[in-house]
Amino acid sequence: KKTGILKLGMEKMEGTNVMKNEVYKAAVKGDSTVLDNGSVSGDECTVTKANILHIAVRHEQYDFIETALGNFSYLVCQRNSDNNTPFHIAAEVGDTRILELLVSCYNKAALEGVVPWRAKNSKGNTALHVALIHANLQFAEKLVMIDPELTAFVNDYGETPLHLAIRYRVTDGREFAHPVD
Repeated sequence: KKTGILKLGMEKMEGTNVMKNEVYKAAVKGDSTVLDNGSVSGDECTVTKANILHIAVRHEQYDFIETALGNFSYLVCQRNSDNNTPFHIAAEVGDTRILELLVSCYNKAALEGVVPWRAKNSKGNTALHVALIHANLQFAEKLVMIDPELTAFVNDYGETPLHLAIRYRVTDGREFAHPVD
C-alpha cells in the first residue's frame, strides 16, 4: 500500500488504496488492458472515493465497464464521497446500455445490501431522481420499468421523482407516469 502524499498534495485516505494515475487514465480512456495484468485490485479510489467503475461510467467506456464488472462485481454497489453509486453516475450521463449492464451484473452477482439503484446519495436522491434532474427520460423510464417502486422514493428535500420531472420539465411529449400494480 502506498503511504504519504499524492502528487496533488492530498493525503492517502484511511482504509483505501489511492488510485494510480495510470489506472485513472485507463478508466477514462477505456483501456481495459490495465485490468488484465493483475495490477488493479479493485479497491483503489480517487480522493473523492470514486472507483474505476464510477470513472468509466462517467466517461461512458462500455467495454471497460464490462471488463471491470467481470473482475470486480462488488464495485456496482460502492459509493463515492457524495454517496453516489455507479447507478447515480450512469443516471447523470443517461446511457441506457450502461444501466442495463449494471443491472445485469448486480442480478448475476447476487450481492447483498441495498439495491444500488435504490441507494440514496448525500442529497437523498436515488438514480431515478438524478436521471430526472439531468432530463434523461429514457434512462428514467428504464429504471421505472426495472423497479416501479422507485417512483415513491422521497429525497432529503421532500421531492419524489414526479416532483423533479415537473420542476425540470422532463418530457418527450408523452406521459411520464408509469402505472404501478
